[in-house]
Amino acid sequence: MPLYLTEAVVLSSMDFGESDKIVTFYTISFGKLKGIAKGAKRSKKRFGINLEPFSLVTLHFFEKKEDSLVRVSACDLINPFQGIRDDLFKIAYGSYMIEVVEKLAPERERHPELFKLLTDFLGILEARGVTEDLLRVFEVRLLDDLGLKPHLSDCVICHTPFNSGTKVRFSPEKGGTLCNRCVKGLSTIPVSIGTLKTLEMAIKIEPLKIPRLIFSREVRDESREILRGFIRFHTGSVLKSLEFIEKIKDIK
Repeated sequence: MPLYLTEAVVLSSMDFGESDKIVTFYTISFGKLKGIAKGAKRSKKRFGINLEPFSLVTLHFFEKKEDSLVRVSACDLINPFQGIRDDLFKIAYGSYMIEVVEKLAPERERHPELFKLLTDFLGILEARGVTEDLLRVFEVRLLDDLGLKPHLSDCVICHTPFNSGTKVRFSPEKGGTLCNRCVKGLSTIPVSIGTLKTLEMAIKIEPLKIPRLIFSREVRDESREILRGFIRFHTGSVLKSLEFIEKIKDIK
């Protein structure tokens, strides 16, 4: 029975039975994995915060053919992202990042670029905090990494190109932008050409330049609405972390 090692971010952790925990990881080598850590509730010395959300760890695990969950044998802490844990607003935004990864990423499908995206943005969040603009960049790059990027360049149905004066609508159901001729009977969201160009740029921009991005108010509002609608369509639900973000917005 081989033992596997891989870097991983803990996405979620829940108690199971009297002494165990079921943990969901996003790993660099295996994609999303779910595992059971036997005795984790009782042995705080063995695991500590290593199985708590946000922790970047080296995961040691093995598999049994008859089990759907991998068996966690050890977890070595690399980075607890303590600066996130110590701030309510960073917890809220970080929780959204890991929840959207958990909801959208398929199990056992390797996407090392997604792992880097997640760890990079957790690092930005810890060091600087994350604005709504950066969350939109995270969302659109996440969708791109998973092969789910919305179609933004022309009409997703008839492929009519858009010009600066075109009235454009976005359809989560159809997976992208629509011209006026193709919009009939569909639930859509209005979006400007400027927002579409900004989102395309957000996918291509060099990682070091990402923290410098500042959206206009129009781009911020439109991109929030279309990306949240698109993610909701793919997950089938409103994410709990989004509800938490809305609740604490007025505290500042």
